[in-house]
Amino acid sequence: MIVNGYKIEKGADLTHAKLRGADLSGVDLTGALLACADLLGANLHRSELRGVDFRHANLRGANLRGTDLRSTDFQHADLDGADLGSASILSANFTDAVLIEATLSGSNLYNTNFRCANLAGADLRGAGLYNANLSGANLEGANLFYADLRDADFFGANLRGADLTGADLKGAKITPEQIKSADGSSIGTSYKAVIPALLEEISFRMDTNVVETPDNRDRIIARLEQLSADVARLAGISKQETPAKTILTSIEVSDLTPEIMELVSDAVLDCGDME
Repeated sequence: MIVNGYKIEKGADLTHAKLRGADLSGVDLTGALLACADLLGANLHRSELRGVDFRHANLRGANLRGTDLRSTDFQHADLDGADLGSASILSANFTDAVLIEATLSGSNLYNTNFRCANLAGADLRGAGLYNANLSGANLEGANLFYADLRDADFFGANLRGADLTGADLKGAKITPEQIKSADGSSIGTSYKAVIPALLEEISFRMDTNVVETPDNRDRIIARLEQLSADVARLAGISKQETPAKTILTSIEVSDLTPEIMELVSDAVLDCGDME
C-alpha cells in the first residue's frame, strides 16, 4: 500500500514522513518507525500499531480508536485532541507526551507509563489504568469516572478538578491532598475507595515494625481510635465496642461529609508524622 509516496507495511521506516490527514485505517504497521512523523488528523482506526515508534510525532486530532497500541512508544508525542478510545494500550510509553483533551475512555492502559504527561481535560472514563505510572502527570480536569486505578502511581501528579467518581483506588499511591484537590462532586466516592487503603498501609507499617518505637505505635492506635470516635459521632454511628478500623471502612459514601473527610486526611498525615 502506497500513501503519499510512502510504502505502508510492517516494520517500515517512516521517520519524518508527511502523512497529515492520511487514511491509514486497518493497516498493519507493527514495529514501524514513525518518529517525528506528521500524522495530524490522520485516520488510524483499528490499525495494528504494536511496538511502533511514535516519539516526537504529531498526532494531534488523529483517530486511533480501537487500535492495537501495545508496547508502543509515544514519548514526547503530541496527541492533543486525539481519539484513543477503546484501544489496547498495554505497557505503552507516554512519557512527556501531550494528551490534552484526548479521548482514552474504555481503553486498556495497564502498566502504561504516563510519567510527566499532560492529560489535562482528558477523557479516561472507564479506562483500565491498573499499575499505571502517572507520576508527575498533569490530570487537571481529567475525567476518571469509574476508571480502574488500582496500584497506580500518582506521585507528584496534579489532580486538581479531576473527576474520580467511582474510581477504584485500591493500592494506589495517592495522597489525601491529591484526593481533596479533585472535583468536589466526586470526592466522597474517592475517599470511600482510598480510606481502606490508607488504613491498611498504616496497619502494615505497624505490623512490620516500620513504626520503630512502641510509644509511636501506641500513639497511632490512639489517633485512629480518636478518629473513629469523631467519625462515628458525625455520621450518627453507634460506636459501642466496634473496632476503629471497622467503623472507618464501613461508613457509607453518603455519610462522607467535608468535615469527616477533613478528619480522615488530618489523621492519616498525623500517623505518617509519628512513624
